[in-house]
Amino acid sequence: MQYAIKKLTMSDLTLFEPQFRRLQAEARLSRDQGSKQKGINLNADVFAERFFPAARADGERRRFNIPVTIYGPGASPDPQTLTRKVITAGSGGKNWRLNGELIPNPDFDPNRYDQLRPGDLVLFAVGGTTEPTSMVLVLLSQTNPHDAAVYSGLSSSVGNRKTSVISEEDLRALAARSPAEHPVRELIDPDLDEALEEAAAGSSEGLRRLRRRGSPRRMTAEAFREARLKAEATGLGGEQLLKDWLEGELSAGRIQSYKWVAEENAINPWDFEIEDSAGEMRRVEVKTTRAGFERPIQISQAELEFAAEPSAPPTDLYRLFDYTDGSAKLSISRDIREAAKQILAVVQPLSPQVRPDAYTVAVSLFSTWSVAEQINIEEDEGE
Repeated sequence: MQYAIKKLTMSDLTLFEPQFRRLQAEARLSRDQGSKQKGINLNADVFAERFFPAARADGERRRFNIPVTIYGPGASPDPQTLTRKVITAGSGGKNWRLNGELIPNPDFDPNRYDQLRPGDLVLFAVGGTTEPTSMVLVLLSQTNPHDAAVYSGLSSSVGNRKTSVISEEDLRALAARSPAEHPVRELIDPDLDEALEEAAAGSSEGLRRLRRRGSPRRMTAEAFREARLKAEATGLGGEQLLKDWLEGELSAGRIQSYKWVAEENAINPWDFEIEDSAGEMRRVEVKTTRAGFERPIQISQAELEFAAEPSAPPTDLYRLFDYTDGSAKLSISRDIREAAKQILAVVQPLSPQVRPDAYTVAVSLFSTWSVAEQINIEEDEGE
């Protein structure tokens, strides 16, 4: 997701049906022609140049039909989800536009958009890499007490500009200071993001956590695709980080050699092979999470079967947690053979027609974990 803040103008408000009707009524009274616009301008310096430069490269006018989820203003009870268009500017054009049919007040909240006024804010969370694929709007009223803290924080960020980009880090800090039930928390809640990654990886517990929280933004097909890609990136990043750490172990003489097996064969049931200081071969399975150590581990049937082999080299489980790009904490459970056998013994009596593919396993099932240590990718000086 990419995030931006916009200060709404009178013309932006025309996307909302009660505002459009109000302006039309006022125009009739003043014998004005009224506004013909029915959309929110998406400023080119953010949406076209920063977020999706590839989408404007050919100069063609394009339309993207995307799911739009709307929260707020204030403590509105539920989000409204519908489909609208993002229309890009063609050659010679400038701003993009979010438009389509007017957005009515939802049946479950029949006065939701009535009190919007120029100067209110909208926080955009936009999905997609080369083009917009989804959008979440959080409407923030300058007069609604429930929005006061978030409005104040974002208003100072946008300043005199029409639209400003906000980083995920800054948005998380703002969400931490917002009221407990404010929708900006749902937008950036790390616990829900972790649950989505786990659900996308096949965890039934992750899916249950999502359903308990009723998070519509995170239940779209696009959200699951993005979560799956993020989970894959986290896993690969963890392996790269461990590879750099093993290079340091090799230089220090604490291991004799290592090989990143999964780099050459992505479906191999373990990630590294290590020859320790005593010359013993060991397999290494790396499990990386951006969450804390206690988050359950996703492990496949094949990984367990190979770890349980009686005559194979022992498999060690390397747990990387609190992972960010370039650093993590590392704890190791040596030789998970007995834990693997324990899990497999439960499922082996099942019918031959039933074969589990993967498991969500509590970290406590594995043997004693080493004291966690911080590991980092060391930047090459001079580069």
